[in-house]
Amino acid sequence: MMNNRQNGKETAKYTALYSRLSREDLEVDGDRVQKVEIYLNFVGKFDIPFVEPTPEEIKAEQRRKKHNKINRERQRRYVEKKKQEMELTKMANTKQSHDVKEFVV
Repeated sequence: MMNNRQNGKETAKYTALYSRLSREDLEVDGDRVQKVEIYLNFVGKFDIPFVEPTPEEIKAEQRRKKHNKINRERQRRYVEKKKQEMELTKMANTKQSHDVKEFVV
């Protein structure tokens, strides 16, 4: 690894190890996932073996997804309620300003 300074920022170069490192952002089943491909010098594409999740990990992931879905729905209802409250407040303020103008005239 070699350190470089560019525009006042220190960057690291892995010239000895990586010939190319690429990253891609994906969305799978509503979740954000990153796909990373590593190409090593003298080796080529380096694949990390996939490890099957345990039943406990699967249950935990299902609970997390259910919890996130509930939270998203709760947040959506909260935002909708706040929008309605703001519209009512805006309408009330507009009505008050019209009433004041009518009273003054």
